[in-house]
Formats: sequence, C-alpha cells, structure tokens
Amino acid sequence: MLDFVVIMGTEVGIKGRSLLPSTYQKIAKVKKILESLRIKNVKIEVDGGIRKGTVPLLIRAGANILVPGSLVFKDNYSQIFSWLRQLDENLPDLEIP
Repeated sequence: MLDFVVIMGTEVGIKGRSLLPSTYQKIAKVKKILESLRIKNVKIEVDGGIRKGTVPLLIRAGANILVPGSLVFKDNYSQIFSWLRQLDENLPDLEIP
C-alpha cells in the first residue's frame, strides 16, 4: 500500500534554495501515474523550495503535504504559522507537518 509520494522541490541537501520549476511537472506526472494505475488516496508531499509564492501553485498542481522548512525560519515565524494555519483550515486536503 502506498500512503504518499515525496517530491523534492530543490536539490537534496541544499537548504534555502528556490523551488525547481520542474516540480510542478513532477506533481502532474505522479498524479497521472497514480490515476492510470487506479491508485487512490495517495498524498503528494513537496519538500524544499516552499515559499509564500509557491504554496498556492503547489496546491493547485496537486500537492497535499508541504514541508515549509526555511519559510518558517527566514521570516517572522508567528506570522508564517498564522498564515499556514489559515491555509490548513481553508484547504481540508492540505497537511502542513
């Protein structure tokens, strides 16, 4: 049984980098593969490159779990956590660990 797929949004081991543009295509490809295999209820997690500007695009692309990492520690964390909680409340399929 498959619970979730992790897509790396940056090169592994490089912190604080911008999201690789190919991440959106990777999400679409994973979704297509899962659909073609009739596999349901699998979450798609993106780790790396999570920024305020990429979050809505990743959600639209089909990501369900976002690992915010640097986003939380680069800015005012109380504001970021508040914003993330608001997203989490308004998007029931989104999970932010």
